[in-house]
Amino acid sequence: MHLQHYLVCYDIADPRRLQRVFKASRKVGIAFQYSVVYLYCTDEKLDEFLLYISQLINPLEDDIRAYRISSVNHIKTLGEPLIPEGIHARWTVHFS
Repeated sequence: MHLQHYLVCYDIADPRRLQRVFKASRKVGIAFQYSVVYLYCTDEKLDEFLLYISQLINPLEDDIRAYRISSVNHIKTLGEPLIPEGIHARWTVHFS
């Protein structure tokens, strides 16, 4: 069980589905932007999360993408920091 860093990005066409995906993603990760969430979990937990949200979307209209990144330290930003200073979090990924 090796933990990995992921960015999950989503583009959801319908406001109701967007709200459902938004709520589900905030239960398991940290929002970096409106439709981008950071997860620190195993590949298996990522797959569970993607399977869970696949039931919330319309695959003909919506788009979900997960990108493995080596570390949040390798992300370049302009403007507000990704994670506020002093925040060091680990999550237990669970779905309900």
